[in-house]
Amino acid sequence: MDLRPQKDADLENQVACLTDQLARECRQTALVSVELQATKEKLKRLEDSVEEKDAIIAEKNDVISEKNPVILEKNALIKARNAVILELQVAARAANARTTESWSKGQELKDTVTAPLRPGEETASSEGTASLRVEESKEGSLRRVEAEEGGRGGGGNSEEGRGGRGGKGGRGVRKRKDEKRRTEEQKGRRLTNEGKGRRRRKRRG
Repeated sequence: MDLRPQKDADLENQVACLTDQLARECRQTALVSVELQATKEKLKRLEDSVEEKDAIIAEKNDVISEKNPVILEKNALIKARNAVILELQVAARAANARTTESWSKGQELKDTVTAPLRPGEETASSEGTASLRVEESKEGSLRRVEAEEGGRGGGGNSEEGRGGRGGKGGRGVRKRKDEKRRTEEQKGRRLTNEGKGRRRRKRRG
């Protein structure tokens, strides 16, 4: 019995199986190649991204290195300003202390001057007290003095002072013309005497 045809058939089957296996392996290799290519592209993108990030980091480092001297300069200015502020605070404290001391001395002097007279003391202290009071209230005292001076010897319709002896009383200290003029200008009144008599006659009649 000849076994060659059987062997040939077996060999053909083996060859067919190996061919199928090789085809599967080729397909798998192709898939692996595609995946490998995709991985390479992804790796390339990552490398590019890393390079971009490195460039950005290098640029930021350059900016930081440029800003560092400016920051140091600003810190020095802040320290100098703080030193000046401390000096000003010390000077202000000293000025406050001097002011307090001057106020205390002035208060002591005022208490001494305004102290009541004892029996046997001269009247000079009372005159000093009066002058001190005049200085403390200059405006009111000077107005009172002007009114009294204007009222002395003025009788009848005295416009100055609070009325002389025998007079019916004045209207206080007369205003100066420039002050009166300013007041009338502010109120928008006419500065001339035109029409005053007519207005008076209307009021009377």
